[in-house]
Amino acid sequence: MRTPILIFGLGRGVFHHGALGIARSAGRLGIPVHRLGLERRSSTSASRYLRESRTLPREATTEQRLEVLLELGRRHGRPVLIPVDDAGAMFLDEHAERLADAFLFPRQPKGLPRALASKREMYRLCLEHDVPTPFASFPE
Repeated sequence: MRTPILIFGLGRGVFHHGALGIARSAGRLGIPVHRLGLERRSSTSASRYLRESRTLPREATTEQRLEVLLELGRRHGRPVLIPVDDAGAMFLDEHAERLADAFLFPRQPKGLPRALASKREMYRLCLEHDVPTPFASFPE
C-alpha cells in the first residue's frame, strides 16, 4: 500500500481515462501516484490524488526519456511503473533491462506489446492460441 505508482504514457491523448482511474483508485487508498507523459495538461494531471505530474518534451530523445524515468524511479524509491498506452508499453518493453532496477513491473515476452498494438499481429496471436476471434483480412 505504500509503494508509489508512476503512470507513464507517450501517447497524445489528453483524456486518458485509464490513467485517471489509476490515480483515483490508488490515491483514495493513500498510495502515492505520480505521472509522466507528453501532455502538460490532462484530466489525470488535474486529479487531487496525483502527487506529481511531469511533462516530457515531444522532441525528447530516447536517452532523455530514460534519464527522466530513472531519476523519478530513484527519487520515489522504485515505484510500480504502469504504461497506459501502446507507445509507453512498447518503450518499456524496449528498455526493460535499463529500467528494471529503478521500477517494479511485470516481465513479459519480448515484443509482446508491439504485437498487441498491431491489429494484424493481435489477430495472428488469437489464432495461434485458439482465442475465438472473428475472421479478419488485411488487404495490401
